[in-house]
This record gives sequence, structure tokens and C-alpha cells, in this order.
Amino acid sequence: MKDSRALASTISIDNRCFGSNFLTDLLGKVLNLPSLSTRELNALQCKRCCYKYPTLFGWDYDTSCPQRKIWWSAPCSLECCEDMDPSTAITATVKLTASVTTANTAVVAGLSTPVKLDGKTVHQIITCTSFTAGCTYTHKLSELFVRSNSWGASVASKYKVTDYVTWRYTVGVENWKPWNDADKLTFKDAETVVYVEAWTPCGRAFQDSFKVVLHPHASHNACADFPAMWVENTAKPRTVASHVCAYPQSDFVLMSFKFDSDNCKPQEASTVKGAYTDVRCFVTLAESGALDKVKEVALPLTVTPDASTGRIQLSKQFALELVHELTTASITDVRVRCDFKYTHYKATSFEMEPCSYSFSITDCDPPEVETKGQEAVCKASECLDSSGIPGPFEACKGTVFTTTSSPSLATVVKTLTGQCCAQCSKLLTCAAVPETIGTSGVMRCTPPKAVAVLIMHKAHEPVNDPQFFLLLAVVSAMLAVLALLVLKHRRRNASAPKEPIDDMQMPRLTADIL
Repeated sequence: MKDSRALASTISIDNRCFGSNFLTDLLGKVLNLPSLSTRELNALQCKRCCYKYPTLFGWDYDTSCPQRKIWWSAPCSLECCEDMDPSTAITATVKLTASVTTANTAVVAGLSTPVKLDGKTVHQIITCTSFTAGCTYTHKLSELFVRSNSWGASVASKYKVTDYVTWRYTVGVENWKPWNDADKLTFKDAETVVYVEAWTPCGRAFQDSFKVVLHPHASHNACADFPAMWVENTAKPRTVASHVCAYPQSDFVLMSFKFDSDNCKPQEASTVKGAYTDVRCFVTLAESGALDKVKEVALPLTVTPDASTGRIQLSKQFALELVHELTTASITDVRVRCDFKYTHYKATSFEMEPCSYSFSITDCDPPEVETKGQEAVCKASECLDSSGIPGPFEACKGTVFTTTSSPSLATVVKTLTGQCCAQCSKLLTCAAVPETIGTSGVMRCTPPKAVAVLIMHKAHEPVNDPQFFLLLAVVSAMLAVLALLVLKHRRRNASAPKEPIDDMQMPRLTADIL
């Protein structure tokens, strides 16, 4: 009987040949493997061969001579070998760790296309949106895979299976390394294969492969649509030489900031989608060319992601007031910027997307000749105190931005309570304009409507007189023009040295015509 392992062998004259002690005999003669090349490993085997050498004996009789018999002998041989299958002697397994299995479920749930889990694929998220952006995934070997080995047959407890099994692995290419739980593996490609093997002195007992698939984040770029988030609210938006026009008759531009986190590009295949979780915006107003000299101020926003979907929807109306110097600046520069917080899928990590947009605003109403009279909405000497209480057609409520020069140049949010100047000849009311959004929208101080004055004056006369409607149109237009002129006149004089000012006079058109 002959036992062999690799190139070594032992010879026994035991005539029992194959018995239950085959494995035990081998364990007593071999131990774990030395460092061998792949070629040497592939040559490993454990074999037991049983040889029988019988000899046949007999007598031959010579028929030609009946009295004589001839003695003879003939040797024979019998050989039978049995190979030891390492996978029978050793039971070895490798599977994904519990943490990886749990993470796989979460990752797959976020993919645009459903993927079936097979127990042999690691699905991992990277924060980049492409594989060329330099993102990698690094984990310890023991954090990805858990291995086990045990005897596949009944073996005495003094033989430890770990003494007879050697593990190795390679990532992607054939560059085998001894298994070390602390080894760190780094992945950067869309898909990588990890090969694992378990070897015994009798050959390979186990082999398997696993895939590591990386899933980037879907493309996201809030800045791509940033200018479109700033919407002018005027019913008929106007621009002059690319400058945004102020609201008719007023010294401010009425705008809204609108953002919807769901307005983004479609999710690409095999990607996960993060979410915008916060938005912070800032506003700067300055005389043309002086934006960098003025301190910005925050745009008041209440950001509350939807409890179930995480969606953010913002719509904030505000007014941008023209910069006022000794005379109203012809052009006011505006810079708005926002920091969008993008939180990665199923993570606390995030990245900031800073966006900026600059434009200019101006007064586009045509200049008019100043008109004087007792019928003026607000005469030049009225509402010139330093309290800053809004006058005719000035914003009186809502979020209004203006720039101050004391103690330093800074854009601020005006404190408005809905109060209008009470010194004007006509009663001013803080009222919504047609474009006002909700109760927190921008409102302005408005004088009594010309229509109401005329109806009261001709309360007892029929209203089908053509002259009446002509008068209605003329007075309405005069009031609008006069209010705008007084507003501008009042603005200039509010910051200029106090000097005697003649009241602006307006002929009593109503009385003359009627």
C-alpha cells in the first residue's frame, strides 16, 4: 500500500488497503502548505494506491511421459488507487457580510431600474456622478466577506481544520495574495471581480468569485437653471438695454425666487439619487459697478423638505429697491447667490453647490414735467421726515431690499409694518398690487383711485356722458404721473439739504371741466 501527497510518499505493506483510516493517516503525515506557486498548487494531490502481487503455482504433466510432472510458478500484480477529493474532506464557504447584505438592499432600492440581489454582488454607492471624477470605494476584506471552513468527515478533535487550509484572493487580475482580514481593497471601476480560493495539501478545496458594482450619483447641478429661478412678477415684464424695469410708478422691482428640488435631470441607469436638503440665498444691491463694495444680506427663506418625499418647494416674493443717492441712480446692479446643500443618498455626507447671478434694474418710466396744485397726491414738502415711512407707490409691506450707507455700505431688509405716510394731501393705503403673492407678498402705498373721486363728484348726474369718460381717463393719467413725479422729487430731497420748497400746484381740472 502506498500513500502519496504531492511529490512525497509513504509505503506500507499493510494488506488491508482501503479503510476508514485513509484521512487520518494523511493528517498525520502532512501539515499546512508552504508558499507555493500556482503551478505547484495545481499539482497537489493526495492518493492512496493498493498493490497486490500474487503468485500462481501449479504442476504440469508431460503427456508424452505420464510418470513425470513439472512444478511451475507465475507471479501476478494488481494495482488500485484512490484520490482524496479536498472538497470532500474540507467544507469551505465565503459569503457577503451581514452589513454588506443590508447595504445592498438600500442601494438597490434607490436605482432607477430594479436589480435582483444574487448574494454574490456588492452594490456600493460613490458620491461622484461619473467614474472619471476620481471617486473610489475602499473597505477591509473582512468587511466585505466572511469565510468559514470545517471538516467534511469525522476527524479527531486534535486535528484543527485551520492548520490544513490556506486562503488566498485576487482583485480583478491574477495577482494572488494570502488572505488577511485587515487588507484594504480599493475599487474605482464600474464593476470589478474578486476571486477567492481555499487550498489544502491535497489540492483546492474551494473557489468562487464575487462582483463589486459601484453606483454613482445621478447628475445634479442647481446652477444650470439658476437664472430662471429669479422671476419678475410684473404683469408685463419690461427690459431696457438688458436692464430689468422697475414696477410701474414705483421705485422697486417686484420679483420671486422659485425653487423646486424635483426639477432636475432624469435619473440615469445604475445611479442613485441624492436630495437637496437646504437652500441659503443672499442679495446685494449697489450703484452700477459697486457690488463688491456692498455687504450682502440673506434672503429670508423657510426650507421645509416634505416629510415623505424630501421634496423642497420654495416661492418667495420680494422687492429690490433702486439705489437712491442725491439723485436716484440711473442703474442699480443686483447680485443674487445661493448655496444649495445636496445630501448624498442614504448618507449624512453632503456637498455644497454655490450659484450666482447678476443683473441690473432701472426706472423705465418716461420723465414728465412737474405739475403743481392742491390736488397733488403728495406735495413736495410732505413726507420728507427721516423716519422712512413709505410714501406714494413705495413698498410698505413684505420683504424689501435696499442699500444703506451708514455705518457702512450694506444691503438690508427694510422694516415695514404696513404703515404709509400720513402727511400727504391724499390718504395713502398699504394695498396689494395684482401680482402680490399671499399674505407675505409685497404691497405698496396707494392713493385713492381717480374713479372714486369722479363718481363722488358727479353722484347725481348720469354716467353715460362721453365727456365724463374722457374726464375720467385724463384725471387718472394725471394722478399716476403726478404721484411718480412727487415720489422722485421726494426721494431727491429726502437726502438733500433742507431748503424752502414751493408747493407743487395742480390746476383744478375737475372744477374747470365740470
